[in-house]
Formats: sequence, structure tokens, C-alpha cells
Amino acid sequence: MAADRSINRHIAEPDSKRLITSWLELSLIKHFSQQYTFEKKNILTWEELNIYNIYIRKFSELDAVFSTINSNLYMEIKASLSKSNLRRGKDQID
Repeated sequence: MAADRSINRHIAEPDSKRLITSWLELSLIKHFSQQYTFEKKNILTWEELNIYNIYIRKFSELDAVFSTINSNLYMEIKASLSKSNLRRGKDQID
């Protein structure tokens, strides 16, 4: 059944939200790169203590990270104004 579903996977039209997000991401990176240093390392890693008292390593990829004089500027770009999408973006930044 999985093979049947994936036969025509790449024939459909591309998702317009992904196209808009990609275009906006590249445009904003180009714009902000004129003022700030664009960091190619955009994967954040941290350790959290789980319920079993064991530290686990977690990762999150951000759309863009810029270095400023005093701190860093993080960007997560979403092509939807839905509350769930905004909450997901905010959670990624947090």
C-alpha cells in the first residue's frame, strides 16, 4: 500500500506555501545580510533532563541566524497566519 501511494508522489503541483516560504526566506536572508553577519550554522542543540533523570540531546533547525554586535538574531519564517503555525514558529525560536 505504501508503494502504491508513493508512485505518483512527485507528479502533483508543488505546495504554494513552501514556494512562498522559500522565496521569503531567501529574500530576508539577502536583506539582513547587508547589515548583520549571516551564520551558516543554523542548527541549535541543547540538552534536557527527561522524566527518567537522563539528559537527552535535542536539535532544532532555524531558517536563519544572524550575529549582531551584542547578541544573535534568530528567524523562523512561516507562510501562514494560523495560530497553530505561529505557535510552532515561536516554539522553535523559544
